Parts: sequence; structure tokens; C-alpha cells
Amino acid sequence: MPNNALTIAFTGEGVTDERFLPNIIQRTAEELLMEYGKGIIEVYPVMNLGREAHPEGDIYGAAVRAEGYHLLVVHRDADHRDEEKALKYSIRPSVEKIQLAKGDLCRTLVPIIPVRMTEAWLMADKDLLRAELRTNLSLKELGLHRSPEQYANPKQVIEQALRIAQADQSKRRRNLRIGSLYEPFSLKIPLPKLFQLPSYRAFYGRLRAKLEELQYLTAS
Repeated sequence: MPNNALTIAFTGEGVTDERFLPNIIQRTAEELLMEYGKGIIEVYPVMNLGREAHPEGDIYGAAVRAEGYHLLVVHRDADHRDEEKALKYSIRPSVEKIQLAKGDLCRTLVPIIPVRMTEAWLMADKDLLRAELRTNLSLKELGLHRSPEQYANPKQVIEQALRIAQADQSKRRRNLRIGSLYEPFSLKIPLPKLFQLPSYRAFYGRLRAKLEELQYLTAS
């Protein structure tokens, strides 16, 4: 059995993703270990590696910088109705290259691929989003009534909902911006709400499988 700690590194596509996804990753790992773990395991805070350029590609470079970590979670937005394009053209070629590479690097990669973009996951709990927007307007009035992964540009949809919500508010409450939502949402959003999204379930399944391979979890 591994030691009583789990270390996870993360590389994302943008600054806002770095505010949201590491906490989601850590909370998911903690839940899996609590539910299926072989013992008491501490999950260290997820290390954000940033997007430092590397001559052989950013995912390969992240794997080199993640040497010594148990897992490297790699974020790519699907920018599509499903994750297959991101897997085919970005994730799988990098995984194959890393597995064949020599030297010290992290070879255990876990893709995290929100459909369209990360902002769709913010809409997994509409009641929480309305509370954060500080509004009594309905989801339809805010333009948030559709399923999160049906929106082609969920970030734009949330920004529009912010403008609608703040139109009737006093000036002192008009300073809320979408950038201030990511970190609080990452800590507040219930994971069962995220589990309703196919893209989160895919990440959950991949993470569980890798933790089983590393012998942190009992086999499913």
C-alpha cells in the first residue's frame, strides 16, 4: 500500500481555470478516498504548475515539472459538445509521448475536460449561482434555464446573467465580476451537483481508476 499521503499536480489552460479546478480536484480525491480508500490518506493541496512553455509541448513539460507527484491532472476545455476532440488531438498524443519518454517525470495523467468550457461547471448548481449573483430573478429571466452543457459559450451566458442581475441593484452591489465567482464556487458547489454533468462523471471515473492503479482505493 502507498504511504499515507497523496500528491497531485495540475496544469490548466487559463488563470480562471486555475482558480476553480484545483479545489474541485482535491475535493473529488478526498471524497473518493473517504468512500473507497484503504486507509486514512491525506490529500496535499493540489500544486498548480501554471502554463510554462516547453520546447516539447506544454503537457510534456508539465509532466517533467510534476516529477515526484503521484498524479498529474491535465485540463483541456472540450470547446465542443463532447470531449472526444480534446482527447484525440491534445491528450492522447501527449500521454503516448510521455509513456515512451526516458527520464524522470510523472507518467500518471488524468484528463479533466469540461464540455465547452469550465464555466459550464459553475452552472451545475443554479441555486448557488443565483445566490452568488444576489438576485431574486428567475433562472429564465437570467438566461440560465438550459442544461449547463447545452450552452455554446457558458462564460458569456454567466456574464450576461451578471449584467441582468445587477441592472436593478444599487451601485454598491454592482462591482461583482465573474472572476470573483470561481474560487468560492470551487469550495461551495456540492459534488453531487457536478456529478449530474457527464464531463465531471468522466473525470471522476478516470481519477478513481488511477487511484485504484496506485493502490490507494479498493478495486471497483
